[in-house]
Amino acid sequence: MPMQSAEQTHRRDRIIGLIVMCIDILILSRQAYLLYAYNFTDRLFLFMYPYWVLLTNAALLCAGIVLSIRLLRDRIKLKPFLLLTVLTWIIVALLLMPR
Repeated sequence: MPMQSAEQTHRRDRIIGLIVMCIDILILSRQAYLLYAYNFTDRLFLFMYPYWVLLTNAALLCAGIVLSIRLLRDRIKLKPFLLLTVLTWIIVALLLMPR
């Protein structure tokens, strides 16, 4: 297995960081939309997430975006980034799971 050059590693890290940032932004926009829809529309929902779940998920996803930015700027390595990202996504998924 050939060794990757520093430029290839940097490019790979940037691509992974951008993909994770896009996913976090999409999930965060969904959380923001639900918060807006619960408060400012006349829609009736069969199931509503508690506000603390929406706000906790928003905070975790903002932390994920910050981690992605740190990866893009080479301030964090790939392994800790992936570990923290997967941990964040697991927590978000567990909070969104209906009980």
